Amino acid sequence: MRILLVCPFYPPEGEIAALRIGEFAKHWARTGHEVHVLTREPLSTGTVMPTHPNITVTRIPDPLMRFSRNHSATSATTSRSTLGVSGRLRQRIVRFGKAFIVPDIFVAWALRSGWRSRREVPEADVVVASGGPLSALLLGAHLARRHRSTLVFDFRDPVASNPMNPRGRLRTALDTVLERRAMRSVDIACTVGPALAAQLSELHTRPVVVIMNGYDAEETVPPTPDTDSTLLKIIYTGRIYPNNTEYRPLFDAIRSANADPFGVRVEVHYYGRSSAEFMTMADSCGAGAFVIDHGEVPHREAVEAQSSADVLLLLLWNDPRAVGVFGGKLFEYIGAQRPILMLGYQEGDAARAVRENELGLASNTAEDISRYLLALAQEKRESGAVPSPSGIRTSPFTREAQSALLLAEIEEVRRCGGAHGSSQPSPRGPRRATLG
Repeated sequence: MRILLVCPFYPPEGEIAALRIGEFAKHWARTGHEVHVLTREPLSTGTVMPTHPNITVTRIPDPLMRFSRNHSATSATTSRSTLGVSGRLRQRIVRFGKAFIVPDIFVAWALRSGWRSRREVPEADVVVASGGPLSALLLGAHLARRHRSTLVFDFRDPVASNPMNPRGRLRTALDTVLERRAMRSVDIACTVGPALAAQLSELHTRPVVVIMNGYDAEETVPPTPDTDSTLLKIIYTGRIYPNNTEYRPLFDAIRSANADPFGVRVEVHYYGRSSAEFMTMADSCGAGAFVIDHGEVPHREAVEAQSSADVLLLLLWNDPRAVGVFGGKLFEYIGAQRPILMLGYQEGDAARAVRENELGLASNTAEDISRYLLALAQEKRESGAVPSPSGIRTSPFTREAQSALLLAEIEEVRRCGGAHGSSQPSPRGPRRATLG
């Protein structure tokens, strides 16, 4: 098959979204399909771009690229003096774009891509558009109509109803109308978790396939935790989301654990950008001395840091609207085979996965977290290492396995006559891997 992948994020872009799209391209190309990627120039670097004779890439410049980093404005907690004049101007432009540019700040890239693709993008049997942003989905629908291709929408996050990107009722209503209109001609819709699949299925009254995120088995590093029996090292990699993320229970627990009479030292090592709020909260809770900020690092270095952890820290929103948010980082942590400490919405898919599969602890309570950390520290003092979680099956959660699931759905729909405009889901219904 000739497959066209449409997404503004693609390696070497240093975004978790780019990893998902890059792995689709790599694994589908390895199975013999011709894969063409329509994307933009990378805003940042940090991930490895897949290379294969069956992969070609068209990069269309995005006139608004510098204003769209993270598809969000600069953190509201960043001080005006830290931002500077240019930073404040960029923040205002992004806020304006999020509020008034329809459908989003990627629209200029999408329009330019739609025009230039007539000359620069080959014919495709299948168009896979990954969003957000909504602009990418609308562009994918337009290209599928032009090529009369099978159309696949990959919802990495909710688009119109994304709780991490609130826009007000009127904008949400407008975005919902646009999303519904685009979904009328979709042959396959997929997303990253069962709760999000249920939400999208209810909104659009059609089956939604679950294609989880995953980890790259080729990049995993064998666990090499620190051998200092008096140190418990907690590693966080990625970026944080302001406002609804719980920090205080974590820092209260760290401060309490470091007061342990047995002399244990618990440290948090932060690898990523947007760390100002995290460090400020640590200082305000009296735990700043135990937090080390390493800044943003390439993805490979982040994976190596994960392997050196005694505990891996996962911070998600503590908000019912985030019930279906797994976070791509959870799967990388599973691949690292180290215990996971998760703070966030405790009734969500991510917390349920951590508890049901005995991956570590999911809690927002300082007492529970402190007790858990001290228990791990005691085990490390006695045995020299914190053991990996037992019983977890890692193989279904590689990106290769998840890419194969989506490819199987595409092949079956095409065998059943699915083409653009048929809106004919797989007769088997949604399939998904299960944790455990």
